[in-house]
Amino acid sequence: MRPAALLLDPPRHPRGVLSLSLPTVAACLRPAFAPRLLDLDFEPRADWERLLAADPEPALIGLKVSAQNLREAQALSLLARRVRPRAAVVWGGELPTLRPDLARGFAGCVVRGRFEARAEAFVADALAGRLRAEYDGTAAALVPPVPALDLVERPERYLSFLGAPLEASLGCSEHCTFCLVHAMQPAAREFGLERLRRDLEANPRAFASVVDYNLGDRPERLLSAARELGASALRGWTCEACLEALDDAEVLAALARARCRVVYCGLESVSEPALRSVAKTQNAVSEYRRVIARAQAAGLEIASGFILGLAGAGPDAADAFADFAQDAGLVYVKLTFLTFNPGTKALATMSERGRLLTEDPAAYDGLRPTWLPPGVEPEALYEQAARLVARVYSWPAIWRRSRRLAADPLRRAEFVLFARLFGESYRDWGRLAGPSPEGPRLLDAPYRKPARAAAAEALLRAVRRLRV
Repeated sequence: MRPAALLLDPPRHPRGVLSLSLPTVAACLRPAFAPRLLDLDFEPRADWERLLAADPEPALIGLKVSAQNLREAQALSLLARRVRPRAAVVWGGELPTLRPDLARGFAGCVVRGRFEARAEAFVADALAGRLRAEYDGTAAALVPPVPALDLVERPERYLSFLGAPLEASLGCSEHCTFCLVHAMQPAAREFGLERLRRDLEANPRAFASVVDYNLGDRPERLLSAARELGASALRGWTCEACLEALDDAEVLAALARARCRVVYCGLESVSEPALRSVAKTQNAVSEYRRVIARAQAAGLEIASGFILGLAGAGPDAADAFADFAQDAGLVYVKLTFLTFNPGTKALATMSERGRLLTEDPAAYDGLRPTWLPPGVEPEALYEQAARLVARVYSWPAIWRRSRRLAADPLRRAEFVLFARLFGESYRDWGRLAGPSPEGPRLLDAPYRKPARAAAAEALLRAVRRLRV
């Protein structure tokens, strides 16, 4: 009989979004262990002890730890060591990769970087009862196994409008100073079409979110992936690419034929000096509107990231980006505060060019300011963020952004529902976040999909079936 392994996903933001990390770890463990995935985003804190104590007794208890849930991970680890003293407590994820020292006193073992890179040695040592203090998978770029999404309990609890994640590569070819990708995956690695086919067959999806930071690096790769996804049973999918990759008629036509619905582009700002401050030199602000309009004319919707707190952006950065989002007709805007992550060279460098608000690693969650350029105060950034959310995610704003689609009612309905659902993640943020010493308290209560979101998702599924 295989020993049990309990893999815990502590609460995180955005709420109710499925991550591939633990299903991929479970796929690595499954030949030797019997893994169970437990997503504590949905479980009341009062039930955590009971869930840890439930049969079968695990030999391993693994936690995915980030800055967002560091406090929860610490509490869970101490609880696990008390309730299951014979189990090995293991930390993995973004924060222990950068700061393995934070696991001291809470976990007996840390896996840095990608688990699959050290899975064979880890499993052998775990079965022998001699786990090492650390396994370093930061330098490797192995193609991971197909994630065990069949182990995800009650998948209907998750928000589904973005689609089930589908990972297609590791790493990123760009070198933006704020990005965590290079900490976890320093070497880029494409998975190939055969791996993509196996994932689609093993984990059927109606709609997919393709996780691949390198998809648009080469037109031929984007075209081959589009052909593969278009030949599948998917009703639609979203992906990420640099905007410049969409300035190609053949690529746009292929994406539209393959039922790609949304392409997320990390535009981040409409200020050239602000982009240069974080080495986002691949973005050409002067080309934003032209390429976006070209992609929209081909049948695609464009989404964007926006980073608040960039040096050189000015006091009206959020308003400028909200104006741009409305004029360009972006389907959604993903808002984050500029964060240079603990344990990175970027944080050490930028601490000399601005002001660090705290050295508490739990604060580096992207939901609040931790670094400020000269002359900027956190209260001003919160005010900018609140204005952007209000201006981008109100019903009237979304409706106005969709006005160019008036001749295509189904596409317009999909745009409006998708945008409104994405805005759900900012409802609690707007209510609970602010310039208080403890920061946002977004993770205290378990996540329950709001009835309005469930209804909107049901309507969106119907619209997508009709569009196909």
